[in-house]
Amino acid sequence: MRIWWRRFRRFISLSGKDRRVLFSAGLAIVFVKAGLRLMGFARFRGFYARVLGENHRKQEVQDTERQVWAVKTAAAYLGASCLPQALALKFLLRFDSSSNIVIGVLRQEGRFEAHAWVEKQGSVLLGELPGQHFSRLWEWQ
Repeated sequence: MRIWWRRFRRFISLSGKDRRVLFSAGLAIVFVKAGLRLMGFARFRGFYARVLGENHRKQEVQDTERQVWAVKTAAAYLGASCLPQALALKFLLRFDSSSNIVIGVLRQEGRFEAHAWVEKQGSVLLGELPGQHFSRLWEWQ
């Protein structure tokens, strides 16, 4: 009980803007995780593409660093792996056309690994794994 109270107090101590961004990131992660679990990746990808394509009202691009911080923070509490984090961040950055999701693969010591990350203009925003060199399998703008 003390941990939740401490987390709640920490959340309340944030600025109003940071609370909104963190809350939005948490909701995005929850919906992405639920969508992936209920629909599977192939069906969810189609649904997600429609949601990203529906820019009914143009919004200004948010502070990218704050969005990355919010997704990392929410993911730490919600136990989100790399794919839900990347999809959530891309959703939050949906009005920024310069960011994209990359899915890569790595075969190391007889094991196959996959990883997802978000890049913006060639720089990794979220999901960097130093020392790991994943081969790009797929990019999603």
